[in-house]
Amino acid sequence: MYINFNELPNNSRVWIYQADRDLSKEECTSIDVALLQFTSAWEAHQHPLQASFQVLYHRFICLAVDGSYHEPSGCSIDKSVAIIRQIEQMFDLKLFDRLTVAYLENGNIKTLKNKDIRQKIASGEFSPETIIFNNIVQTKEELDRNWKIAASQSWLSKYFETVMA
Repeated sequence: MYINFNELPNNSRVWIYQADRDLSKEECTSIDVALLQFTSAWEAHQHPLQASFQVLYHRFICLAVDGSYHEPSGCSIDKSVAIIRQIEQMFDLKLFDRLTVAYLENGNIKTLKNKDIRQKIASGEFSPETIIFNNIVQTKEELDRNWKIAASQSWLSKYFETVMA
């Protein structure tokens, strides 16, 4: 059953899917409709899941479940992946590319392929203070506190140690 995202407890499980481009207002509206329909009927072993979603910055889809109400099962998680894949196909998006990092530059969201990180750091275009989107957060609380963080505070810190050494 759908619940407003702000009403979910902080320990709710989240999944973030990063689009390979900005979504138009119309695309965001269509995604909202599809995910509202999905979360309203989403269940695990015939038990309704208390779930919600947000489209953030016209770039990220965040799906969330309150596991204290009822835990999602493997099959229910598979169903969530299926709806995200449908959205991916409907709008010709890539939402499962984990080899690209999104970051803020002058208030705009940019992306960088992991293979290009060392070069960007060496050239000074990407610094330890660059704000990145940490899409591996797992709870709503982590989303609120650790989703937008300095690159040096993320898994990217290893690149600064090796490139700047």
